[in-house]
Amino acid sequence: MGMFTLICILNACQEPDPCAAVVCQNGGTCNDGTCGCPDGYEGANCETYVSVQQRLDRGGSPLKMAQAGLSLDSLYGKNYAGGIIFFVNTEPAKYPKFSGEGLVTTPDDYGNFTPWGCVGEVTGATGREVGEGPANTQKILDKMCSSPSASTKLVDELVLNGFDDWFMPSIDEVDLMYYNLHKKGHSNFMGLVQRYQSSTEADANHFMIRFFYRDTIAPVHKISGDDIRPTRIF
Repeated sequence: MGMFTLICILNACQEPDPCAAVVCQNGGTCNDGTCGCPDGYEGANCETYVSVQQRLDRGGSPLKMAQAGLSLDSLYGKNYAGGIIFFVNTEPAKYPKFSGEGLVTTPDDYGNFTPWGCVGEVTGATGREVGEGPANTQKILDKMCSSPSASTKLVDELVLNGFDDWFMPSIDEVDLMYYNLHKKGHSNFMGLVQRYQSSTEADANHFMIRFFYRDTIAPVHKISGDDIRPTRIF
């Protein structure tokens, strides 16, 4: 047995701590000489902050980021998948009609004074819930009304930021825009009337809108031409 080994045995010597000379910044923790960085930080010592938008631009998944602990408010209003995020599906049991990771809407309004159409005709587009916008939109298009839905046609033909699968949101989807974007100061919901169309039909002569200048949802006549925020699923 060597002298060094004997001395270590007598004095209970231990291997050198690999983290002794490592200083992890911004709340990072060292393990085996390497810093484990908290969400949003990177670098050998967690010295560099990476913004939420930068992470999204690099291909980060909003859902995975939320599941890792990032607040939903940090994701709302960020650019992603051709639009701005207003819903991330972290509670799938709460939204059984929705199939996807989340929803984005366009940064700007469309269709001021473009009528919903199909006056006096029932389209069957009565879905209200989150996830029912695409089916509603297709039902309105398939109906081939005598007074066609100009607003739905506008949304269906929209190509924006490389995406052509936009749809007219259901009333609950518009409601999420109100709470997750407008009420939190995101985007510019300042259309001429600040009443936003949904794809949800109320009856043969009315459809549902969301007032953004007051906290109200109500049916209005189908000749009405309110603002539109096309929506897509990511």
